[in-house]
Amino acid sequence: MDGYVLCAVWGTRWSALRAGVATNLSNPKAVVFFSSIFAQFVNPNMGTMWTIAIAAFLIVSGLAWFIGLACVVRVAASALMSNSAWIDLGAGVIFLAVGVIMAIEGVARIVS
Repeated sequence: MDGYVLCAVWGTRWSALRAGVATNLSNPKAVVFFSSIFAQFVNPNMGTMWTIAIAAFLIVSGLAWFIGLACVVRVAASALMSNSAWIDLGAGVIFLAVGVIMAIEGVARIVS
């Protein structure tokens, strides 16, 4: 996928970055996860610089993870985009099958 497509969807690269950061920060699972990790390594007796260093490490490691993930996904994106109709069809069939199974089980419980 080309960077121009990303800009067409999100406006600019910075607005895409802001949307990603806002999404990640508003995710309660991410906040709980990082808070639990951060709390294990921060001691009230530590200095402020040590706490800032740990926070900086978490930020840098998170950025490295998401940049690496974006690079890997970019390679697979063209294959996924070219087969999107088949992927949508497969997902639709799976959802339909799950819905039918749930409906049958619901009717069976009502009848019995």
